[in-house]
Amino acid sequence: MAYIGKSPGEGVRSRFIYTATSNQTTFSGSDDHNRTLSYVDAEFTDVYLNGLKLDKSDYTATSGTSIILGAGASAGDNVEVIAFDTFSVFSGEFSQDVSIGGNLTVNGVTTTINSNIALGDNEKILLGDSSDLQIYHDGSNSNIFENGTGSLTLQTNGLKIGLAKASPFEWMVEAIVDGAVNLYYDSAQKLATTSTGIDVTGTVTADAATVGSTASSAAVHSYTKLEVESSSHTALQLSGSTGGEQWI
Repeated sequence: MAYIGKSPGEGVRSRFIYTATSNQTTFSGSDDHNRTLSYVDAEFTDVYLNGLKLDKSDYTATSGTSIILGAGASAGDNVEVIAFDTFSVFSGEFSQDVSIGGNLTVNGVTTTINSNIALGDNEKILLGDSSDLQIYHDGSNSNIFENGTGSLTLQTNGLKIGLAKASPFEWMVEAIVDGAVNLYYDSAQKLATTSTGIDVTGTVTADAATVGSTASSAAVHSYTKLEVESSSHTALQLSGSTGGEQWI
């Protein structure tokens, strides 16, 4: 089994042996067997001088990489350090790749990722308790799927929401906050909503059209009116009454 940090069987007990020089007090680095002194917790470190265990008041062990005797050793003295390192969970920064075969649960307020998230085809970003929102690529198409019982809503506090061609950039749909919704054909704007209705650029082709309808009481005729205007006057007006009469 792989571990992030020190595994239960890795370095549980480490032994470092030094041969002292005259009046030597600090022991660190490589020992007589080229093992580099290292310990995690001074409380789990024992020091022996010529086979006798020293009291913790007789030395200082705080750095994790050195032992300092209270009194200098004699030349040829044997100083032995026993470090007990129990299982520890890693806390820090990885510089190598990590592979996880199972689920990864992250508990915290914010998870920050400073690079890309790479997902393969049909591997989904799932949001919601029941995977209500799904974002994925199926090998051919990219999908944003509302899988719940509510609505898929796009919201903005900015200027607009739009759909556009990537290269070269061309608007297809442009929804402006507190303003028009513009529809484009091959980058040319063809329809825009206005405060009073719509503004069409070009020709309107329709199979049928209903233009205006005003409800009436029994005493007042209802009517439908179509006006075709020139720049200064009405060129054509068609009206109808409930009696079936029509005129131009």
